[in-house]
Amino acid sequence: KRYADRVLKRAEACIAISESARQDAMRILGIPQERITTIYPGVSEAFYSAAPEQNDVPAAYGLEKPYLLYVGTIEPRKNVDTLLDAYEALPSHIRDAYSLVLAGLFGWASEATKTRLKQNRSPGVRYLGYMPEQDIPALTRGATGLVFPSLYEGFGLPVAQAMAAGVPVITSNGSSLEEIGAGAALLVDPASAEHLSHAMETLIESSDLQQRLATKGRQRAESFRWSHIAQQTEAFFRTVVKG
Repeated sequence: KRYADRVLKRAEACIAISESARQDAMRILGIPQERITTIYPGVSEAFYSAAPEQNDVPAAYGLEKPYLLYVGTIEPRKNVDTLLDAYEALPSHIRDAYSLVLAGLFGWASEATKTRLKQNRSPGVRYLGYMPEQDIPALTRGATGLVFPSLYEGFGLPVAQAMAAGVPVITSNGSSLEEIGAGAALLVDPASAEHLSHAMETLIESSDLQQRLATKGRQRAESFRWSHIAQQTEAFFRTVVKG
């Protein structure tokens, strides 16, 4: 709030990376609504052009089975423990056939969460740690689905990236994630491991649902192309300068 008082409230205008973030800035920080414009971040073209038939990245990381993917920092806000609980609650025949792959550095994760990932106590769980940025589009494209049950996001870039790659998405029904999914993602209560586990099972067992979400996701992801975002941002700066 001190930062908002000293910096944000003195700005002629601000960009919010989602309408959810814009509303939070107005409600929590008291920034006037006329000073905040919502412009989404852009998604790299590499996600739109990721080709499944030329994808050898999963094999390079030893991912031999189909997998559900989580990408992001390992920290409490990302809700990784609930994701692990949900995967462990899946029927054994699904866990035998599908891995849960997690990619991302440790943030301020608890020691219990770190131990849980490092020791790979659950068969089928693969923690890859840091991923080179150039490998993430192909890793994403190779997934059966992205599972991103974060408790709070200003935008949720992995969700937009997965949709651009034509990968079905399961994500939370709160903060900005419902907005970014916009009917193209399967939404869950992030506080419920049972609800999340059911969504994972439903997605895996329904090829029709996978195809519908992939198609809707690609359509939604057109809003996140850099060419479109750049035009909006240029218009924002021109308006501020003229004002």
